[in-house]
Amino acid sequence: MSDTATILTPELLNKALGRVLSGAPDVYARFDRRYRRLFLSASVTALTGSSLDVVLGKTHRELGYPEAIAQLWEDALEAVFTTGLTSKLDSESDTILGHRTFEFSLSPETGPNGTVESVLAVGRDVTEERAIRRIADGLSRAVGEAFFPGLTTALREVAVARACAVYRFPPEEAESEVGLAPSVLALAIEEGAIGEGEPFGLEAARRTLEGDGLQIGEGLAAAFPGEPAFTRLRLESYVGVRLVASSGRVLGVLGAFHDRPHARGEGEMLRSLLRIFGARAAAEIERLESEEARRRLEARLFESQRLESLATLAGGIAHDFNNILTAIHTNLSMVRQKTLPGAPSEIYLEEIKLASQRADELCRQMLAYSGRGRFHLESLDLGRFLADSGGLSSLSIPPQAHLTKDVGSSLPEVLADAAQARLLLTSLLENAFEALPGGRGTVTIAVRRSELAPALVDPITIVVPPVGDTVSLDVADPGHGMDPAILARAFDPFYSTKSAGRGLGLAAVLGIVRGHRAGLLVSTGPAGSVFRVLFPVAPAGLQRKPEGSTGTIRRLKMGGTVLVVDDEDLVRRGLIAILGASGYDVLEARGGTEALEVLSRHAGAVDAVLVDLTMPGMTGDRVCVEILQRRPGTRVVLMSGYDAIELDERRRACGAVDFLQKPFGAAMLLSTLQKII
Repeated sequence: MSDTATILTPELLNKALGRVLSGAPDVYARFDRRYRRLFLSASVTALTGSSLDVVLGKTHRELGYPEAIAQLWEDALEAVFTTGLTSKLDSESDTILGHRTFEFSLSPETGPNGTVESVLAVGRDVTEERAIRRIADGLSRAVGEAFFPGLTTALREVAVARACAVYRFPPEEAESEVGLAPSVLALAIEEGAIGEGEPFGLEAARRTLEGDGLQIGEGLAAAFPGEPAFTRLRLESYVGVRLVASSGRVLGVLGAFHDRPHARGEGEMLRSLLRIFGARAAAEIERLESEEARRRLEARLFESQRLESLATLAGGIAHDFNNILTAIHTNLSMVRQKTLPGAPSEIYLEEIKLASQRADELCRQMLAYSGRGRFHLESLDLGRFLADSGGLSSLSIPPQAHLTKDVGSSLPEVLADAAQARLLLTSLLENAFEALPGGRGTVTIAVRRSELAPALVDPITIVVPPVGDTVSLDVADPGHGMDPAILARAFDPFYSTKSAGRGLGLAAVLGIVRGHRAGLLVSTGPAGSVFRVLFPVAPAGLQRKPEGSTGTIRRLKMGGTVLVVDDEDLVRRGLIAILGASGYDVLEARGGTEALEVLSRHAGAVDAVLVDLTMPGMTGDRVCVEILQRRPGTRVVLMSGYDAIELDERRRACGAVDFLQKPFGAAMLLSTLQKII
């Protein structure tokens, strides 16, 4: 052996290992048969903060490690010394980075005689890896709302945090990252730490949006004096990351709170952990938003179908009711003609007339709700319309309530039916006065061009406004507003929170708005409610249609033959009585097929045919077509309880010369026949 040869002593070996492993991130240690440390890499002292002089030559037990950990190491080392086989060991330690988990591989080091003289332990920090695996395993099957409580609970445990929370920002507010109003989607904290409904971490969540997350290593309570829970719980540190959608929109924040300052580097490791699961949390929030949007769409569809069903029901009832009223009106006309002036029965006949008029009004409301009301659309000046105080003379205003009007200048005329608009306004005002607390306050009517109308607070669209220029009619009350449950039913027929049996109310408003092809918005809150109707502006040059007159019964004999076709016996008999008493020859039929048979049997000319539009088997317009094919030039008049404007195209298509809107009395019937024969 050369004189210059160097013997590799344990001391030299340790120095060589120290130089080689000085930059290695893993933990290296050598142990002798008495479990003492022969060597430690620099990474160990960097993590523990202890010098080599203190730890070298000492066992875990001598260094004051907990008994369980000391025994764990001794058993593992002894197994390697005894068997000479490599083994694995998981060990947890408190480091300057916090509580960490290491995975060690223990390998035997043999001497010249083949015996195990020492054990080399190589440790890898698997804290984040194990945490991610543990959280992922626990959340692998959780989706939707169930995901978030599981996430915050698992993160709190893994991060040894006082609290973990997921904050969500409303979709309608999340287009901007400034001034958002977050809500707590899930919060993991020990029971009783905060009171029910007490805000927690909202300011920290807002601040997290100011940059790419937020990290406060200490002094958290002092940084957020507006968060009383931080001070009470003595919270010191916080890490939060933004939750971002695939589109780049901010969805929320995922944050962890500690009641101790962060150790060196701990905040960055926590941020990495939060970012990993923040991506999954963002995906789940997007899923929630998609589900909520689907539910809202389904709810709107269901509501639309429900209202459409109610409208169809109301229209059908009104149609049948109009037949009954027609029979009442016609028979009442006959009785009044045969009653001598001053007869005792006149007072009772007048009561019947008033009752039938009220029934007629209710029927008009039902048709309005169904969208099949009697609409005679014309050019209407809403300012002049409101100035006509006589139009609201039937409105009952409470003694301590007031009504004010605010009408803009130079308003264009709108396309509207004055009678229906008056019914709409009356219904809205009655609703507004009922909403006044104690019957006191001021209800305001305002008319403005739509682009100049004051903005509503969180308006809810009941009927989508028309495209193009509109004029808004607002009715505002200073009441307490409507909660969502009441607003959801406010437009149901006969629904009221204060009174019953007073007609269709807002349901009629809904039908009138639809019939005008107008829009309806509602804004409601603690300061009151505003109902806004948006009427379409009338086309230039549109002239108002002259109002028709029912006229009076002419006391003269009229000649001619009239065929009455109606499946309702009451209606048919009433019409026959009036026509017969007025000098007409009358033929009758209960339906379309029978009417054609009567015409074929009757050799003489038929001057006019009165035919109901809605009959089983063959509709009235189809009957009209068949009659005109067989006897061209015959005067056919359609009768229906539905709106004449709505049915005008069908009338013209079949060739009918006129239309009678049920219910009608003797005067209207006879004046129509006198006009066409």
